Amino acid sequence: MDLALSSLLQRMKHEFEYWYPFDLRFSGKDLIQNHLTFCIYNHTAVMAKHHWPLGFRCNGHIMLNSQKMSKSTGNFRTLRQTIEEFSADATRFSLADAGDGVDDANFSIDTSNAAIKRLTNEIAWYEQTRLIAPICPHYAEFVWRKILKKDGFVVKAGWPTAQDPDLKLKIANKYLQDSINSMRKSKTKQIGATVGDKEAISFGPQALDLRLSFGEIEVLEENLDLIKREIGLLDAEVLSAKDADSLAKAGPSASLLDKHPPSPGNPTPIFLTK
Repeated sequence: MDLALSSLLQRMKHEFEYWYPFDLRFSGKDLIQNHLTFCIYNHTAVMAKHHWPLGFRCNGHIMLNSQKMSKSTGNFRTLRQTIEEFSADATRFSLADAGDGVDDANFSIDTSNAAIKRLTNEIAWYEQTRLIAPICPHYAEFVWRKILKKDGFVVKAGWPTAQDPDLKLKIANKYLQDSINSMRKSKTKQIGATVGDKEAISFGPQALDLRLSFGEIEVLEENLDLIKREIGLLDAEVLSAKDADSLAKAGPSASLLDKHPPSPGNPTPIFLTK
């Protein structure tokens, strides 16, 4: 046999034995009834048992914002576009959150945006390890030495240098907390939950202001997850009382806007049951 041909055959044999049997084949659920089934048939018919496939892993299709991806409708993103828009880690976070198994996974842009915020907050939290050291010293020392790779002990590091307070952020935070408390009381009245002791709602001088120093809708939308968690809601939306489509969503409950019209700093919550 020609030496060159013999060498080629040896390399082919070595490569074949390196890859076979394959441990796991990944594929979409739509290929179960054809490609994957015939993959089993072909291997069992042609190859020895020790070369048969060891495993298959099937996954569902991926949805974008709960809708089928389609170039014709514009509901479509490539992996490169997603990474450029949200970063690689936020994309991986959203894909991990999208679902598993053969059910269709839903890639949510809201989840990607939230991931960026959460990961950034996590970094900020680690950077403020010195603040929590008096309360959780063992946790703080672990983060300080193992994660932040700092020398010495965090209890001896001193307090971090504080920046000037953001008064606009402080006002926005108070607005959010007051709104959540007000919404919780409104929920009790609207859906007939157990009513506790009556509490008066106090208003500061800002209740007379016609304009706020922050974007009210933006603050509510950015904190929808917190609002749902604090009040116990399955879903929540921020809508405009001036929009006809938004009023239609409220149905008969839109009459609450006449009794309690929204004003700057005082949104009107409407609770709907399914």
